[in-house]
Amino acid sequence: MTATADAVVPTDPAASGRRGLVVLALLGTALRLALTWSGACDNRVVADDAFYYFTIARNVVAGLGVSFDGLAPTNGFHPLWLLMLTPVFALARALDLGPWVAVHLALTLTTLLDVASGVLLWRLLRRLGAPRGAHWAAAAWFLSPFTVLLSLRGLESALN
Repeated sequence: MTATADAVVPTDPAASGRRGLVVLALLGTALRLALTWSGACDNRVVADDAFYYFTIARNVVAGLGVSFDGLAPTNGFHPLWLLMLTPVFALARALDLGPWVAVHLALTLTTLLDVASGVLLWRLLRRLGAPRGAHWAAAAWFLSPFTVLLSLRGLESALN
């Protein structure tokens, strides 16, 4: 062996696995954020029911209470999702950003939650002794058109 070959240090499989996860997570995040902020999701991907949540969150921020029409109280929504959306719409209102920017901020929140879910899936499978399966599952989670579009619907499914 040459001196150069002797100096080669074996790579740590755990470190290379984490690097793979980071690459997949960054690709998935970039894809979701590009679709969100380009407007590609506007009126195409975002579910009708998401606008129900957005309207209630906007009304809560405006001081009209938990109401869809600003007059009568409403129910039939996921309270945790509304609780998470309300600060997003409060920020948009405080900065006078406009309704579509608030929607894009809400979809950015779904992106962050979806990325966290992908990381948890990867960690769970690694812990269960399936490192290769963890990478394949993370790749499917972060890059599959199904999961990407599902995460950008604007609904409580982002809470997973």
